[in-house]
Amino acid sequence: MKASIVFQLILGGVLLVLYFACVETTDFEAIRQDLNLMLSQQDREYTESNSGLYYAVIDSGAYVDGVPSSNDTVIMGYEAYLLDDELFDQQSPDMPITLKSDDLLRGVTEGLRYIGRGGKVSLIIPPDLAYDDTPQPGVPPESVVRFEVDLVEFYSDPADYQSRLIRAHLQENMILDTLVSDSVYYVPQSLGGFPQVTDSSIVSLLYVASTLSGDVVDESYATTPRSVDLSEAPVGITSGLDSFANQGRGTLYVPYNLLSPWRDEWMLDRNTPVQIYFEIVDVQ
Repeated sequence: MKASIVFQLILGGVLLVLYFACVETTDFEAIRQDLNLMLSQQDREYTESNSGLYYAVIDSGAYVDGVPSSNDTVIMGYEAYLLDDELFDQQSPDMPITLKSDDLLRGVTEGLRYIGRGGKVSLIIPPDLAYDDTPQPGVPPESVVRFEVDLVEFYSDPADYQSRLIRAHLQENMILDTLVSDSVYYVPQSLGGFPQVTDSSIVSLLYVASTLSGDVVDESYATTPRSVDLSEAPVGITSGLDSFANQGRGTLYVPYNLLSPWRDEWMLDRNTPVQIYFEIVDVQ
């Protein structure tokens, strides 16, 4: 009796192993068929990586600063397609998303390593490098997907990236007479007289703030001054103004990361430096 029970258990175990082996084989074969079908639908040649990702570099971009690593932040646009070429997600390069590289699909993270800044790559991604068996809106489990990815920008240090954006803007607009204080660029029209601004001053400030492209984010204090306690103001504002004195005026170029808490008040998108046209009306 005991031997019969043991035999049944062994037989049951063998059947389970054979069942799951067959299921896995069937799934693998289906995925391989889907990969081959998607590859055959494309008009470009793809290279298979060691991980099973297929990639085709459309534009290699600029390799001046290398390629994104898994620790970098990437700014990218993309189009995502299913096997039947149905578009299920997209983000225009003109309005790109910003994400940590390791927060992306594994296949996209790997694919970005084949291009530099400004590059474009086409990726055919097997399920284990995409969504696997996790259901997604509009994406069946175990789907092979294709991503067309535009790498707009990437960086490891947000402060350095912000400064790079500001420097590029200044160069493009031939604004040459700039000075720098703690990563804040400023162009003085007048440094003012007395008293000098310090990081503990309370200043009455007229200003208009806009993005580097000219979109106004705050003009509430264009004609009526704002009382600003510089000990509580954004670091970028304090750093920029402490080079001036009463009646000083000019333009500040301030990185996004130095604008807290005003950046929330202005509802700025991340990676958005601002230019601030200002006049100091009074210093206490």
